[in-house]
Amino acid sequence: KVDLDDGQRPILDLLTESRLFITTNNGTTFLESIFLDLPTVIFWNTEMWSLTKIAKPVFERLSAVGVFFDNPLEAARHVSEVWDDVGSWWADTDVRKAVEAFSFEFCRRSPDVVDEVRRVLVEVGAHR
Repeated sequence: KVDLDDGQRPILDLLTESRLFITTNNGTTFLESIFLDLPTVIFWNTEMWSLTKIAKPVFERLSAVGVFFDNPLEAARHVSEVWDDVGSWWADTDVRKAVEAFSFEFCRRSPDVVDEVRRVLVEVGAHR
């Protein structure tokens, strides 16, 4: 039994009410779910949405722990395997390390975003 949403409710409400968030495209929703530390399975066709050189090793790590898939059958099999105890899978040490590495690279929390962006821009400008 799976409840589907008609797209009318705010995504953050849906994310926080979900046992497991599954996304099928390279968009911002999985960044939000991972930022909120919600159990997430990412699946997309890597021929349609390829990974950058920077992203590839991080996504390979997510793939190794069952967070990222490029094969729909493998993704579905994994979801079936963890469905009864999503929390234990998400709390697994290897999953936590992979998700934290991803978060650090692509959706890190910062107490002072403005100063951090300014610092990075100054560093980039100094290397030109």
